[in-house]
Amino acid sequence: MKNIKRILTLFFVIFLMLVVFRGRLYNSLISYHTVGERGVYLIQDSLLKNLIDQEIKVTFKINQVVDFTNEFVAKQLTFSSTQNTINPNIFLKLKRHIV
Repeated sequence: MKNIKRILTLFFVIFLMLVVFRGRLYNSLISYHTVGERGVYLIQDSLLKNLIDQEIKVTFKINQVVDFTNEFVAKQLTFSSTQNTINPNIFLKLKRHIV
């Protein structure tokens, strides 16, 4: 009976230590390395420039800018499960050849 109590107490203490120190344990086991960064691309496509110019309104409130971009993206883009480039200029050229 004493052995069962000791084993249960040991499991409880280990479990409690894992719960209390889970953040530190996670950070010591998992590390992140930067693979790369996205660049800033200038819009070279005249059709895309025209679409943005037609939709854009001069405003400096961040909520309105976020709402505008969400609406614009929802109108223009569709989901694709294939791997694509992050450069929108190259993507537009590739999309035109496919479609």
